[in-house]
Amino acid sequence: MKLSDIVDIIVPHTIKKALDGDEVLVVHQENFSKSGFTITDQKIDNIVNTTLQDKKYLLSEFDILLSRYGEPFKVAIVGRIAKPILASEHLFVLRIKKTKNFQELAITLYMYFKSYRGQLELSKLVSPLASRTLINKKNLLDLELSNLYENMTKANEHFYKEQELYGEIYETYKKIDEIHKSFDDKNAVEDLGTCKMCKKTPATHLRMDTWQPWKRGIPMCDECSRNILF
Repeated sequence: MKLSDIVDIIVPHTIKKALDGDEVLVVHQENFSKSGFTITDQKIDNIVNTTLQDKKYLLSEFDILLSRYGEPFKVAIVGRIAKPILASEHLFVLRIKKTKNFQELAITLYMYFKSYRGQLELSKLVSPLASRTLINKKNLLDLELSNLYENMTKANEHFYKEQELYGEIYETYKKIDEIHKSFDDKNAVEDLGTCKMCKKTPATHLRMDTWQPWKRGIPMCDECSRNILF
């Protein structure tokens, strides 16, 4: 079985900005969640009105996003969508062909591309003529995935287990952050402004990034904090 048997690959248009254009969310590689669904903190751009006319370029739930440039190659799986959202032109959009178990298949493919084996196979697809590591779309479609279905149950279990582990990491860093605040009375009364994610709700706490624990926490409201995993 090849990747082309289970997905259609969409190459996003170059996004042209316009001062009086449509306001739309655009997901970039730096917005990818470390674990689980990528659903928040996308950049808002004003783009030319014609960009949204072709609906196939709008992201759908369970789309797989893959960086075209690496390495390592970044991967995300799209979660529930409330507003129209586009992908950056630096990404591939892998849309699972609708089958009975397409949601489980999408999660399995996401976990495969994150794995050491998946990253190794992606590295073999880089165009030899590219000045930088660029995945060749044709080679990507020809990628052999003979064991994908038999690993589906385990991959889905690992998908949720990984989020649980990241949650434990977050809770640990939150406790460390509280220790560091013990000599800082300012943190107890500090006005944190609005949530960085939704940009409208007052922030209630400084959310720690588990991959950059040395940085100051990110102002976030409780609702957004529940919906994102670093």
